Amino acid sequence: MAVKPFDRYNKFVETFDDTLFASGESIQIAFGPPRLSNIGGAISAAAQLTGGTDSFARRCGFIQSVNISQSMNLMRFFEVGSYRAFFIPGKVIPAISLGRVYMHGPSLLRAMYAYYQDLLAPTVIPAMFPNNARVVNPHNTIIPPGFENIFLNLQSDMFRQPVGMLMYMQDSNDQTLGAMYMEQCYVQGSNVGWDSSSIVVNESASIQCERITPVPTSSVALVTDALNPLNT
Repeated sequence: MAVKPFDRYNKFVETFDDTLFASGESIQIAFGPPRLSNIGGAISAAAQLTGGTDSFARRCGFIQSVNISQSMNLMRFFEVGSYRAFFIPGKVIPAISLGRVYMHGPSLLRAMYAYYQDLLAPTVIPAMFPNNARVVNPHNTIIPPGFENIFLNLQSDMFRQPVGMLMYMQDSNDQTLGAMYMEQCYVQGSNVGWDSSSIVVNESASIQCERITPVPTSSVALVTDALNPLNT
């Protein structure tokens, strides 16, 4: 049976408004408390985003690269008497990597823990912005992660405490495409590098999180073939 012919010379495979697109400059990365429940849940986060992310998360600048990956453990089973196979899905492990240029002010690890506040001796860590996270002195830090703007000591017990990461996406027309919150983020690895001819200092961090939670903020309706007649 012949396949229905497709006019590849005159039609696109998928039609959309090519004047609208997402790019690196239209995606914000911000850091806040470990879970959305700390600020009242996903609905509360969506309401606060209408007034800017700084109400519960602080935006992080100078980021050069962001990679978010997810892997699901799949078990493949065969059976005696058959050539076929079936799968049993396992757990999903999300991971994040960030690359950043250090210019001045807070380092990457300091910016990630912007919401965190520890006002008890021996190590006092002030929050970097007034936030409404319902986490009061989550841990009495003993080993300093650093002081003031520079946090580099991953051995600090502060890094045994998680943070959250917000990704907020818009298109080239400033329409909201969506938002995600990475909950329970832990820094797995940190790198700072330069050499004798470096103009800037480069920072990077590898992060694992417990889950990725969607925030219902989209102002762009689902794009379907019904909305794109040229694609039918």
